[in-house]
Amino acid sequence: MFKFKDVKTQLLEEKKKNAELKAKLAKTNADVEYIAMMTDVELEEETENDE
Repeated sequence: MFKFKDVKTQLLEEKKKNAELKAKLAKTNADVEYIAMMTDVELEEETENDE
């Protein structure tokens, strides 16, 4: 019915999910850059403004 999870267990699960999502995002970004390179498409570069 209802399973209790303590805060430490929840934190570890969320950290694991976060790491998996970061890995997927990095792979997706790399795939997009590769496809752009192979098709000779220039992508906009992100710049950080110190305003």
